[in-house]
Amino acid sequence: MTTHELESELTRLEEEKHQWELRLNTLERADGDSSGDFGDQGKEAEYLGDRRLRMLLIRKKIADLNDEIDLVKSGYVRTCLKCSRAISLERLKIVPNAQLCGDCQKNEDEKRTKRTWFPTAQATLYPRALPLAG
Repeated sequence: MTTHELESELTRLEEEKHQWELRLNTLERADGDSSGDFGDQGKEAEYLGDRRLRMLLIRKKIADLNDEIDLVKSGYVRTCLKCSRAISLERLKIVPNAQLCGDCQKNEDEKRTKRTWFPTAQATLYPRALPLAG
């Protein structure tokens, strides 16, 4: 990756982190406010639990982004676990936590598709009900 690409990726990651931090701040401010009219305590507890779970997931996302930012700042390029080639910047933009390069992921997807194909229940039970090719 070129220096320009690394700087661009760093900027993108920092902007994404900022957006997640804004979401977290909004949820944290609302956390102390349980003035909603829930009607019963069970619904209020469920609402507060959902909000706290979202906050936990956002904190995890921010921590992951911090790790990515540190890697980019150090000049590290993530490599594929199968072939050890660099994972393209375009792929990392689409799948930030990608473990495989595009080629290896495609091969894995093809293997999985071939391995897990099962006829549908309808085709097994009612073979004549399928539309005719033509």
